[in-house]
Amino acid sequence: MKVTLDGYRKIQQYKELGLSKAKTAEKMKISRFAVARWWDRTEDEFTETFRTSFMYLDSCKEFFLEQICTYPCIRSTNLYYKTKEAFPDFKCTRERFFR
Repeated sequence: MKVTLDGYRKIQQYKELGLSKAKTAEKMKISRFAVARWWDRTEDEFTETFRTSFMYLDSCKEFFLEQICTYPCIRSTNLYYKTKEAFPDFKCTRERFFR
């Protein structure tokens, strides 16, 4: 599950209350991995992570639209590989791309 800014703040509140990562994950109904990822990071780090990851996708927005209009049934894996070919400096992981 993707953690929003509100979710990040809730994780930090539970941390301040002394809850463990496991209890925090249980209360928020998210994975322990998601809690652990943001447990020791600052809010600035959280927002910067999401800002830079969306910049990768925004730079390719027109390309995505063109591909989807031309090939309406294109599979996401094909779109991913076509993007990698068209933009060699594209540094988005497969997992993030498919989300």
